[in-house]
Amino acid sequence: MRRFAIVTFLAFCLVLPAQAEFIAKHGKGWLEKQQGLLILHVEGTPREMGMQQGALLKPHIKALIKGLESEAAALAKEMGAADAGPLLDTLWNQLAAHTPTEYIEEAAWLANGADVSVTDLHRMFAAVEAGEIMRTCSSFCAWGKATVGGKMFQIRNLDYTIDAGLQDHAILVVAKPEGKFKFVAPSYAGFVGVVSGMNEKGIALGEIGAGAGVAERNFNGIPMPFLLRRILETCDSAEKAAQMVQSSPRTAGFNFVFGDPDHQTARATESSSKYFAAYGDNDPEEAKAAGNHVMENVIIRADGVADAKRIAEAKHETVGQDDRYQKMASMIRAEYGTIDAAKARAISRAVAMTGSLHCVVYNNTDREIYVANAVGLTRACETVYLHFRLADLFAAQAPAS
Repeated sequence: MRRFAIVTFLAFCLVLPAQAEFIAKHGKGWLEKQQGLLILHVEGTPREMGMQQGALLKPHIKALIKGLESEAAALAKEMGAADAGPLLDTLWNQLAAHTPTEYIEEAAWLANGADVSVTDLHRMFAAVEAGEIMRTCSSFCAWGKATVGGKMFQIRNLDYTIDAGLQDHAILVVAKPEGKFKFVAPSYAGFVGVVSGMNEKGIALGEIGAGAGVAERNFNGIPMPFLLRRILETCDSAEKAAQMVQSSPRTAGFNFVFGDPDHQTARATESSSKYFAAYGDNDPEEAKAAGNHVMENVIIRADGVADAKRIAEAKHETVGQDDRYQKMASMIRAEYGTIDAAKARAISRAVAMTGSLHCVVYNNTDREIYVANAVGLTRACETVYLHFRLADLFAAQAPAS
């Protein structure tokens, strides 16, 4: 009983109540701070949203671009190039051909609002795409019989790097794009795409850089963050999200997890520039490979692939179904039927890696999100998970001028 009380107390301490501090306003957009995290509210057309972010986060955007110079140089060296600039320009030119025009427009106006070069923004986008291909993350989604009250809970660990200082410019975006679904996304100043987030329909994102052989990797596709943003803005089911991944030109190896509370289902997709597969819970196709874990109302992904043939032929550059995948499976089996937000956070913390940049836990059913960001060199999984209700964030209004 005493142990339970201690665990409950610790879980309470790891989720702090929101207290808002208004900072500034630009057009329909505005900036506030809650428990030390910047909350960026953007609304309207691509031009309006770009200008709002650029104007409101100008110092952060300039500092982030400057801070990524050494990361870009290291990436260029890793890819065998002497100079990061020309390499990233070449990569962006390939990516831009498949990037929705509204995001290119938004980036241009973001650069205008922040008084930075749009070329620097494009290079940053290219560096993130190239860098994420070489990183690994983790995600799971559980609902129905696996959880308390049948609610859907999902995690997304962004294991990227904490050495580049992105965490110093962490934000939570509350977006109301004109004519599209509203969404909330943990992000960073200056980014137009998303790597985590949930929309008003409860569709939430898990993403893992799964690796793929050189023959299955190129930059003639839509950048992953823009693909995921398009999904948040337009998809009201996990099935539609998976179909969008399948129908889009892709760059490299990524695993995605899409939770869908209103349809009580989820989808995992595995893809490269040439390969695509989608899986549901308790999937017989996934059960064919040794080491895979299939459960009712549960989907788990790290940087391995589920396809038995691809595993056998070893045509992908991953560590297989590694210890994070196995650890998530073990913890979920041990807590099956009792998983809630607190237990999802415990699993999130247990499998986070050295470069734990941000950790997200979604309560898809109730449209709630828990966000932890790295602080300095302290990993995200070791910091406080801040709790937000999407309804509150969407309803919030800037103080009257």
